[in-house]
Amino acid sequence: MFTIKANIRVSHRFLRMNTKCIIIGGNDDKSMLWVIAVSRSGRKVETWVNAFDLGNYRPHWIKAEFGYGYCYETRE
Repeated sequence: MFTIKANIRVSHRFLRMNTKCIIIGGNDDKSMLWVIAVSRSGRKVETWVNAFDLGNYRPHWIKAEFGYGYCYETRE
């Protein structure tokens, strides 16, 4: 199973710049995305991020039993 991974381009209150995050959802027009990332303190957090604050989108392989977010069978 594949999902979408991205980097934070703009530092936020508790997320550093260039932090890797996994996209697990979004609103209807996909302008705000629900992501999982590691905070400045080292904890795993889930938060809303503006889609324009993310960059370097790429496919990311996850275990099938993990299965959260937008999951696809192939990299396409």
